[in-house]
Amino acid sequence: MTWSNRYMCPYYIQYRRSVRLLPRVTISSTTCGQRSISPELKDLMNRNKSPGFSNSRLSTLGKSPVVLCASTYHIVTEGSSDTLAFSEKDLECTDRYGDPKMCKFWQEQGECDVTDWMLENCQRACGLCAIDESEDDRFLGIMEDIYKYRYREFPEHGSFVGFHDYDDKLESFTMAAFQRRKAKSEQFIDKLRQLDTGQMSKKNRRELRILTSYLQTFVEGYRWRKYGPLNSLNFLQGLSRGPQWPYWHRLETEVDFERYLKRLAAVPNQINEQITLMKRAIKLNRSSHRVSVDRVPDMLRSWNVKEQFLHPFQAKLHRKQFSKIRRGKLWDKAMVLMPHISAAVSRLKRFMDEDYLKETRPKPGVHSLPQGLEYYEACLKWYLGYPAKAGEVFELGVQEVRRIEKEIKKVMKSVGYNGTLRKFFKHIETIPKFYNHTKVEFYFASSLFYY
Repeated sequence: MTWSNRYMCPYYIQYRRSVRLLPRVTISSTTCGQRSISPELKDLMNRNKSPGFSNSRLSTLGKSPVVLCASTYHIVTEGSSDTLAFSEKDLECTDRYGDPKMCKFWQEQGECDVTDWMLENCQRACGLCAIDESEDDRFLGIMEDIYKYRYREFPEHGSFVGFHDYDDKLESFTMAAFQRRKAKSEQFIDKLRQLDTGQMSKKNRRELRILTSYLQTFVEGYRWRKYGPLNSLNFLQGLSRGPQWPYWHRLETEVDFERYLKRLAAVPNQINEQITLMKRAIKLNRSSHRVSVDRVPDMLRSWNVKEQFLHPFQAKLHRKQFSKIRRGKLWDKAMVLMPHISAAVSRLKRFMDEDYLKETRPKPGVHSLPQGLEYYEACLKWYLGYPAKAGEVFELGVQEVRRIEKEIKKVMKSVGYNGTLRKFFKHIETIPKFYNHTKVEFYFASSLFYY
């Protein structure tokens, strides 16, 4: 390749936990020449066949220009006539471990953050190969990592949207989990801020602003971790309506069924974590108002534990072409877990009946909490994506109620109903087609109510 003139571009040399930028890289076909190599540099070259150098040498070479001559790179040390040469093959950044898929799997488990072995043997999976990436590529890679991390922290949601890598896990309800998610979000924000937006497309600059705002709002929400997040159960969400994830869990292979069983085994611990958080809410006088939870005990009693957790598992296991012995073993494993799950659900029922309901917050509305209005507006920012005042949202709600009432009255007129709105709603409750009449219809409908 022939270059008419030199130009400058960023280049990376990485070693272990360090990724050092050589800000000036000269690429030219006209500056090739044999240079003498000192014994020290020759020894360094012989000892560093990997794409990287010791941290002590990096401190010396960190500001040196790199000259490309054909397929050979030369690091020229400032203030010296010495040149260190090494080939493109020496610089190749890749997953050196035999199976790249395993490198990717370990990276998704967070191993790049805890072991140097990963950084030396799974460089591409750990994101150290920035040499051939544009800023757009880097941004898209970070965004993918963010989504995968979100699915790892909220695996039931991952199952819901079709991401099944963490089907063997359940969301953690602990203060430590809140801290971990905040810290990881801050790390992602730092990575996003290091991107050169001037080298990104207009579309990705917009996506970057949205993603950064999302993460920043999440981090700001950590301040309120001892408010709503302590109360994970009410009549609209949580286990009160029965588990939803069994209907989203992929059950195609034997591995899928084993993952289901691992997730099933984690249910008692998840319930215990939720009870622990609700006890903390009681202690801090930040429990839910009674109207949010007074139906929960009856809702918990209304569904059959074994049926809710095992109906999809049993139905799909019966249709699989596994051996009879294998199907029997999978089913036996599930049945062994059920007493523990039933006991945990019973524990939750007793806690709600005997402890939580007695300690519900006396005043409705989060404005009754200390700094409640500020907390409410923080929630608005999270759900709306931009700052909003409580009064603005209230007025918008009033306007929408009026608009919807007008639309309903149009429907009433179209069907020839002459009563009041309240009576029309009662009339609708008597129409059979608006109800689920079979167990299959009920299970299908219940699986739609989440997120």
